Amino acid sequence: MSKSDIAEDLLVIEKISEKESALLIPEIVEQSEEFIAYKFDLVIVQNSTGLILSQLTKQIFLKSDATKLYNAEVDYNSIMVSDRFDSLSVIIEYYGSSRVNPHSSKNLYAFERVGDEIKTTLEDFVIHEIIGENDGGLNGSYKESKRLVTPWNHTQHHSDLRIQEVVLKSKVIDGDEEILSISKNDVAILKYSNGSYYCK
Repeated sequence: MSKSDIAEDLLVIEKISEKESALLIPEIVEQSEEFIAYKFDLVIVQNSTGLILSQLTKQIFLKSDATKLYNAEVDYNSIMVSDRFDSLSVIIEYYGSSRVNPHSSKNLYAFERVGDEIKTTLEDFVIHEIIGENDGGLNGSYKESKRLVTPWNHTQHHSDLRIQEVVLKSKVIDGDEEILSISKNDVAILKYSNGSYYCK
């Protein structure tokens, strides 16, 4: 990988301790007028030397097109699901370029750090989404969904993941927003099995 292939606007360096940092490295593998294809690597390095201590075993391949990939974040041990291994999470943010059908989302990837390997346990799980329809001006309707992910029912060294969803529906008339409804529900329990999470 050459430095010119790295998408610096999506590069994330997160200090996780005095000794270590996590790096999310986005490499551009293909590019045209219509899209950009990325390959993301996730590594943990020693701060004093830059030595790679742990590395992703399955790299993330994503595409930015009409739905633009515009931001990435890394958290360390923000969702503790194991009593044996540290955890990492990556959030990828997208937004749609359509003015009359706006759309944005935040998608979660979760990992375990097992020695010198970083193993994927959850891929491309939407935790925040806004979809809408409008006239291109000051009138429209919108639906916003937020999903809270929390550890639940710890067994066999791993927690299940409880998914709670808050949905807000609104409309905008002449630029003034009116909330139509707000609901909150438990929508899923993600079970851990054979190294990854699946919907029960």
